[in-house]
Order: sequence, then C-alpha cells, then structure tokens
Amino acid sequence: MNLFSLAWKNLIVKPSRFLFVVLMMAIAFCLIDMIVLVNKQFSQHFGKSSEGADLILAAKGSPLQSVLCNLLHIDAPTGNIATTDAKAFLNPKHPLIASALPISLGDSYQSFRMVGTVLEYFPKYGLELEQGILFDQNLQAVVGADAAKKAGIKIGSEILSDHGIVTESDGHTHDKKIKVVGILKPSGTVQDRLIFTNISTYWLMHEKEKEDHDSDSLSDSLSDSLSHSHSHSDHGHDHDHSLGLSHSLSQSPPEPLVNYTHQLLEYDQEITAIILTMKGKNIQSLNFGRQINENTNLLAVNPAIEINRLYELTGSASDVLYIIGLVLAVLTLVALFINLLQVMDDRKKEIAIIRLSGGNKITSVKLLILEVLFIMIFGLIIGFIMTHGFLEIGSRYLGLGEKYQITGYYFCKEEIQIAVFALFAALIASMYPIWKAYRQDVSKTLSE
Repeated sequence: MNLFSLAWKNLIVKPSRFLFVVLMMAIAFCLIDMIVLVNKQFSQHFGKSSEGADLILAAKGSPLQSVLCNLLHIDAPTGNIATTDAKAFLNPKHPLIASALPISLGDSYQSFRMVGTVLEYFPKYGLELEQGILFDQNLQAVVGADAAKKAGIKIGSEILSDHGIVTESDGHTHDKKIKVVGILKPSGTVQDRLIFTNISTYWLMHEKEKEDHDSDSLSDSLSDSLSHSHSHSDHGHDHDHSLGLSHSLSQSPPEPLVNYTHQLLEYDQEITAIILTMKGKNIQSLNFGRQINENTNLLAVNPAIEINRLYELTGSASDVLYIIGLVLAVLTLVALFINLLQVMDDRKKEIAIIRLSGGNKITSVKLLILEVLFIMIFGLIIGFIMTHGFLEIGSRYLGLGEKYQITGYYFCKEEIQIAVFALFAALIASMYPIWKAYRQDVSKTLSE
C-alpha cells in the first residue's frame, strides 16, 4: 500500500472529523474569494460604464442617482432638461467640451431599458454591430446582445415599448411600433442589456401624452377665450376667433429626426441628460461643473466622485465579510492543528509499526503532510465550487448580473494566490504535529 492510499484511509476512518475541517476551510475560502470576485467585477463594471464620462448634465436632484441612472442604468431619472438649457453644451465648437452625448430615458421593453441617443454613442463606448445596421430613421432600434437573446428579439422584430422603467412602470404601453434594425456584439458592459433608439423616437412616443396635456390646457384657454368674447359682445365688440383657431390646429410641425448631436440644436424639446467628455484637465475644466451648478438650472455631476462615495458606502459591509472570512480561516487552521495533534495521539502505535517495518522518520512526516494536503485540497475545491455557484445564483435570481454584471463565470489570478497562501498557512500550522511525529521515540511508544 503506497503512502497516498494510506493517508486517504487514515482520513476516512473518522469521517466526521475530516468533513468538519474540510467544510470550515471551504466556507472560509468561499467568503474571502467571493468578496474578492464581487469587488473586482463591481469595480470593472463601474470603470467600463463611466469610462470617458467626465461630467453628467441632468435635472436637479441626487448626484448619485444621476450617475446610477445615466451611466449604470440601475435607477430612475431625476427628471428631464430642456434642449434650450442644454444647447450651449451641445455646441461642437465649445472650447472646453470634447464630446457631448445626449440621452433620453424612461421607457422599457420586457424589463430592458430603452435609451434614446445619437449615433456618436456607439463608437464612444466601443459598441459594434453583430447583425443589421444602426438606426437611420425614427421608430428604429438597435438592441444589445443580452436583451436580444433573452427577449427573443431578431432583426425585423417590431416591439411596443412601455412607459416607465421596470421598477416604476405604470403599465402604459405606447401605440407606435419600433422596428429592430440592428443587434450589437456582446461587450461585457451594461450596454448589452439596453435597447437603443434615436432621441426623436422618444419624442414621438410621448407625443400623444403631451398632446393630451396640451389639449386640456387648450380647452381651458378656449373656455376663457369664449367667456372673454361673450363679455366683448355684451359691449358691442363681438369678434370671430374660430377661424384663426382652426387654422392653427390644422398646421402640424414636421416630424423631427435626430440622429446626430448637432441636430438637437434645431428643436425645443426635452432630454434626460448629457454625458460630457472634457478636452483637458485644466482649472477651467475642473471648475466647469461647479459653475454650471451655481449659474444654471442643470445639475453637473462628476461620476468619479460619486462612484468613490458609493465604494465608501459599500466598503464597510465588504470589510465586515472579509474579516469574518479571515476569522474563519484562523479557526480552520486552529482546528487543523488540534486535529493533527489528536491524530498523533491516536496513531503512535501505527507510526511505530511503520518505523519497525522499514519506514524511516521521513515516511511518517510524508504521511502527515499528505493528510494535510488532502484536507486543504478538498476544502479549496469545495470552497471554489461554492463561491462560483453562489455568485451565479445571485447573478440569475437576485439581479446581480443585470445591475452590476456580476457572474459566477468570472475568474481571476487572485483566487490562485489565496489558495496558495491557504496551503502555505496550513503547512505552517501543521509543523508542530509533524515535528512531533518526526521526533517520536519508537521504543518508548512500544513499551507503553
């Protein structure tokens, strides 16, 4: 019988003791590894999503909410801003702004958010087509890879968008159909779960609601006008306003078409936000956001500052779990140490017989080291499976994949480093029992 089979048989003689140490090691590794993987995926997701965004211009409200909504697409918009207030920042000749990407938000389709934007958005975020073309007309859409797959969307599909995002939907579906003309390649970012149209499509979708609101206002003003005309007729000044009213209602403005940023300058409408990239990091650029907040009706948000604040909010919970994992790891090493001491007491005669049968001191040392390695390897493998299994369950059923792109299929080199450190720490913890096995007096053991 070789040493490997002998070490394994020694462990399974008392399976409860073996399983206890293995499970403690697995849970400790799982906690530490999970924190590392979540933090790395979290930071990578935020980094990719905020890349190239120096400032966000939006309606007044919460700065963090503005970042979560307009960059990460996991919150509700703070409101809309008028293009008249934003035209100065959409000017392609602005001395401080390198690029300005307008977006409109607030609609969804089967829980996938719809983003009204311009064609410059796609190269800015490195998005490439897998099928079809980019939108060049109103009521056309380009769909992210995940959204297309999970919603069963194909080129030529026609969809009806819902007014409102998933968490705040009021159940109202727009009556204008949007035709899918393109599907994007997977990018590993939040854009994979978005549906893109041009901004003028957003305006057309909400045109009916605006008309209903305007008609109510028009009815009130018409009533006031009629009562006013009656008062005039009482004084002998009766005028017919009906011709002018019918003439104004019969004229409808041409349908807007916005595929590029500069075309927004022609219309007096509303958008949700503008994502700005500055030309440099000089004093003027750094003070630009503060000046906007002080002198305009817009909110200027620095995404980097708000994301750092978000890390501060979530960092304390992460640190607590990390400390719990370290405490469990220390307890596991203590349990391993005690287990090996008990093993030594139980196997004094066995080791003595091995020595008498021709084995030397090194043989008994190798046997104990193999047992330690078996325990650690099983614990690390189980912990590894638990970590990635829990993350994949969280990704699918708790929305971690949708909101933060966290998945159980993500692997990193830090996992190997943690495993190597755990093996090294286990060997250090087992040095004293191994030294006792090496120093065992065979004659004294047999005489006892």
